[in-house]
Amino acid sequence: MSLKARGTWQWAEGADIAQRSELLTSNHQIDSCARCHARRGTLGEYHPGKPLLDTHRLAIVEEPLYWPDGQIRDEVYVYGSFIQSKMHQAGVACTNCHNPHSNQLVAEGNGVCAQCHLASTYDNPTHHRHQIASAGSACVDCHMPSQLYMGVDSRRDHSMRIPRPDLSMSTGAPNACNQCHSRPKCGLGLLGAG
Repeated sequence: MSLKARGTWQWAEGADIAQRSELLTSNHQIDSCARCHARRGTLGEYHPGKPLLDTHRLAIVEEPLYWPDGQIRDEVYVYGSFIQSKMHQAGVACTNCHNPHSNQLVAEGNGVCAQCHLASTYDNPTHHRHQIASAGSACVDCHMPSQLYMGVDSRRDHSMRIPRPDLSMSTGAPNACNQCHSRPKCGLGLLGAG
């Protein structure tokens, strides 16, 4: 697998978010990862570099596999949630965040997100509304909440969405706020979020 899909990311003057210098023109890397990291059935023998859909039938992003808002619900791995994300639309590839051989993150903590999201803007209490270095200040805890499978395997939702506790009332979908907070404190009337 070529790591060229990582691309080069540049900061425009005054920008809070870096942009790819060139558009991602191939899904080869994402397709390679999805062979194992997607809920799918096999239709034939996969050949690296060929489109994933030539040999795999992917699960559709629908209930009961996903919540009505598209968050992971059943054991769907991460591909389905990732392709819904703004990160995917911006050209982020798997190796922008993960080492392809070990699946370890390429940076510690919020450093993964700070590769493209200006830390002074986003790793800041005015953005995340939590004290620096507290559990609530971790980007992934708000934008990639985890789901526990088989009692031992925690996986993060890769749709990287903005938490919307207000939508939980109409969709029944979980939200990152309520995973930690259970009593109203913030005055927003957010389904018990605080």
